[in-house]
Amino acid sequence: MRKPVRFVLLVLFSAPLLLSDYPFQANVKISTDAYGNVNHGESSFIVSGDTVYALCNIAERPVIPMIPFSRSVTEGDTWDLDYAFIDSTVNEIWHTDPVVGVDDSGHVHMLVQFNMYYIYHYLSRDGGITWAETTMISDSSTGGYVDKPWMVVRGNKVYVSWQEFQGSADGVRFARSDDYGRHFWRTTVDNMRTGLTALNVGNDGTIYLAYVYDGMYFRYSTDDGNSWSGYQYIDDVYYSSGVGDRAPINSLAVSPTGELFISWVDDRYGTWDILGARSPDGGQTWEGPYVLNDVTAGGQCKGWVTDEPYGKLHLFYYCTPDWPTDTLSLWSVKHQLSADFGHSLDPSIEITDTVFRGHFYDDRLDFMGDYHMILADSNYLYAVWADGRDGDMDLFFSKAPLELLNLAERGNLSVTDLRLDFVTGKNPALKLELPAGMDLVIDAYDPSGRFLENVFSGWLTRGTHIVPLRMPGPSRVVFLRVRGANTGTVKGL
Repeated sequence: MRKPVRFVLLVLFSAPLLLSDYPFQANVKISTDAYGNVNHGESSFIVSGDTVYALCNIAERPVIPMIPFSRSVTEGDTWDLDYAFIDSTVNEIWHTDPVVGVDDSGHVHMLVQFNMYYIYHYLSRDGGITWAETTMISDSSTGGYVDKPWMVVRGNKVYVSWQEFQGSADGVRFARSDDYGRHFWRTTVDNMRTGLTALNVGNDGTIYLAYVYDGMYFRYSTDDGNSWSGYQYIDDVYYSSGVGDRAPINSLAVSPTGELFISWVDDRYGTWDILGARSPDGGQTWEGPYVLNDVTAGGQCKGWVTDEPYGKLHLFYYCTPDWPTDTLSLWSVKHQLSADFGHSLDPSIEITDTVFRGHFYDDRLDFMGDYHMILADSNYLYAVWADGRDGDMDLFFSKAPLELLNLAERGNLSVTDLRLDFVTGKNPALKLELPAGMDLVIDAYDPSGRFLENVFSGWLTRGTHIVPLRMPGPSRVVFLRVRGANTGTVKGL
């Protein structure tokens, strides 16, 4: 159930306010298009401390060679590096399907596919400013085509999966580097099938691989990819492309205790839905599939699941009320939390702070980036996606504190008797009258919806309380969001 939200306005005038659902912060546009006006496509990003690295391909990749690469050193609030990566030595215009990772030395790893011929690995030792080492991962001697690589970096190891076809080594391929990407060892995991791959590595080093062929298949390796389990057939996959989406993209999350969750896009019930299957025992047995999205009208696509250090599961997907989709469809990006790693999911909330239309480079009208992601560290859930609010497809960023996400989607107890007043004067304050003791979270936002600071978090007993407010200036517009943390309800003036 959508939580009601109201605001406390602390000055005598207001400004237009657009907000993603609490506690997601105001959307930040990543790219300044310094390299030209292009349509950003599928994206990848990684978080390392306060630094976020993000990259993507572009819809114009058949005629413009580039991978837009961006960096933030402020946890995504601002972006200080934004340029077009181009490798002219490969002699291919088509730069696509990029993935980014960070190793245990803080160095940045980038994966780029060129047309459908080569997959290259790049290493940067200066935070993505320059790229010092280049290694081809795919094997050009097989004569096959390659597509949709994925990469996971753990310590000094780099793991890569992709599909290969119409050559001498067709199938689902895997490569591993034990020396930060200088050298790669390759193998074929499944020589009978190809497909879009989802790759992840558990805390114990087990490698998990899911791939879409005529259905969803799964394998794992407990010896660093040297050998693989027999395949498990999880379920059929039903999918037809349409305006805004063109692939049954899958993703794979691993909990700290080895539970697994796979998501993919499926239209077996007549429209695009995000389906999921769960394994409680590291892939030995599977439950599902079942529909994950709580809104079933229209189309849901580009789903992605991720784990967090505290054992919860997070789901991200694009959503439109239209079916079939068309060029006028209005899209948003949603989040759902599962506190029990996929047994159940809370109602969806909005990550985007506006709806948007897709913008398409060619007449197929299906490309808004095949995949986009969410990631979590110990503090935040982060999201990067492409949307068309500014007249072309651009990358945007948002994040939400994990603690507040968990609170925002917990419980339904009403606190309608909570009373709030603003105390004016030399020492402004918020006056609260509580009918019962409760946890409260009070956050301040500027008119654009950007989070400013936490004013108060903690337990207050029944009765009247005065919470001092630090005003940032005599003419500043500030909004307060007051939330009963243990009730799942928002209350305000």
